[in-house]
Amino acid sequence: MIKQLIAFAMILYIPLAIKLSSYLLYKPMPVIKTHVRRADIVDSSGVLLATTIPTQSVYIVPHEVLERDKIVDDLSAILNVDRQKIDARFNTKSKKFVWILRHIAPWQANAIEQLNYSGLYVAKDVRRFYPLGSLFVHIIGRVDDENNGISGIEVAFDSFLKNSNQPLKLSLSVPVQSVVKEVLDEAKAEFGAKAVYGMVVCAKTGRILASYSQSENFDVNPHEQAQDAVNLNTHDVSERGSVFKLINAAMLLENGIVDLETRTVCPVEYKVGWHYVHDPDKRAVECVYTFEKGFSKSSNVMLSILTFRAGIDKTVDFLRLVGMFDDMKIDSLSVERGLFPTKWTMPQCQTSSYGHGIATTNAQYIRAVLRVLTGYDRQLHILHDYMPSQEKRIISESTVRKMRYLIRIAFLNAWYGKQGEIAGYDIGGKTGTANKIINGKYVEKHNLCNYVFAFPAHDPKIIGVLCVDEPHATAKTHGYVMSSFIVAPLAVKLVKKIGPILGVVAKV
Repeated sequence: MIKQLIAFAMILYIPLAIKLSSYLLYKPMPVIKTHVRRADIVDSSGVLLATTIPTQSVYIVPHEVLERDKIVDDLSAILNVDRQKIDARFNTKSKKFVWILRHIAPWQANAIEQLNYSGLYVAKDVRRFYPLGSLFVHIIGRVDDENNGISGIEVAFDSFLKNSNQPLKLSLSVPVQSVVKEVLDEAKAEFGAKAVYGMVVCAKTGRILASYSQSENFDVNPHEQAQDAVNLNTHDVSERGSVFKLINAAMLLENGIVDLETRTVCPVEYKVGWHYVHDPDKRAVECVYTFEKGFSKSSNVMLSILTFRAGIDKTVDFLRLVGMFDDMKIDSLSVERGLFPTKWTMPQCQTSSYGHGIATTNAQYIRAVLRVLTGYDRQLHILHDYMPSQEKRIISESTVRKMRYLIRIAFLNAWYGKQGEIAGYDIGGKTGTANKIINGKYVEKHNLCNYVFAFPAHDPKIIGVLCVDEPHATAKTHGYVMSSFIVAPLAVKLVKKIGPILGVVAKV
């Protein structure tokens, strides 16, 4: 009988003993879904832009916690996190484990392990690290805590990055990007601008060498402070102003509406629809412009008159030819669509000639310029090793040659060109200042200032566009908020710095 009772007790309590011992010997581990395997991202020279590094993360098993207040106090001190935020993590007892903080420093992990509290654990983890901090954050994007891409390059090439053993090599150049950042950040501070952004592209291949955008500089590396940065070059759809005259001028030349010496009588004001168009120089008398001079003086009146002669079909067809209406992607990187009239009228065509009433991203615009200044249906690329396809000529060589001449003359005839000419670089460019729409109305001095440039102008190797959003007038700008005083000088400064880096010299 006694032997039977002992046997019965063993059968009854052995499972309980095993369960109790498992609590003593088994250390619960969270099910980490992190994608450990994620390829590096590098620039065109192999400089590391993003990589995956081992880290540690702290978590709790709520039903094992016996000294909650002590754990909260100690973690708050070690992790430098508000006590209430940590305490709130303890209120989900139905879960097997709860993350307190992901990706902590090694010294923090060691300090937590030394506490030896019941229910408090440190687990091995991985995280994405961006060695250059804020330099590329707006275009590289970031990942979530499970190492899945959620913005920028990280999401556009997420599948490749998860499955490749080789790094993703981009066309971007760290030295060029650094100069663009330096020049634009200085301008943002000097003019108190809302945002600054710009792109630099290889004219021969369409590869993007730099794409910088900044409304607020921040480092994406502290994951607990991570936020998504908006790439203004691909996602800010805005009116660009007179930089669009470069596109319209090409349309007029290509369709034989004008030649460089074509003369146009330009009144002081010219009625388009219900509105009157004026020129930026505020002249008081009617004059006659050659097409070359009118372009150089950025005449709204001349281009409005000539666009009327061209007609709706030719105007819209040319915008389509240079890709304005496309669903655009830069390899796999998404680009917002532009905003255009659903049904074009003549007044809309005329105002579009100087960039009014139509809106695009920088990426859309610079691709159109790339096509106008090369004559080919060239695409933008962010991958260094893309395989180029056969390009089709879409604009005549004669028009391309004349457009290169016009942007060179426009640069030389401007004050910033006369003062900023750099021997050997032959810069060409066009200004654009667009009033912004606030509460449904165009507002003076709330401007987006743009400048598009190319060098050497007679055979462009580099094309770029710079934007300063809502700058403020200073003594240096003589009280004006215009591209010619704010952004054009930045382009001269930029060319002077990146020209030697890229080895681009036209002649000496």
